[in-house]
Amino acid sequence: MNFDAVVTREPGGAPGAELIRGLLVNGAIDKWNPFTETLLHITARHDHVENMIRPALLADKWVVCDRFLHS
Repeated sequence: MNFDAVVTREPGGAPGAELIRGLLVNGAIDKWNPFTETLLHITARHDHVENMIRPALLADKWVVCDRFLHS
């Protein structure tokens, strides 16, 4: 049996989310206020779901994601 699958990651995974990932992982560890960092993570996730995960699922593909909500 063959499965059509998309492999992705978080934070990142979609072009816009990758840009946000760059903001999160580059530079000083304390450059963001915790609330701001949380909002950036949520924004990256939204972009990832809307532009990578949802389209794949609608195309009947499996999605394998390195990290997500509870990891």
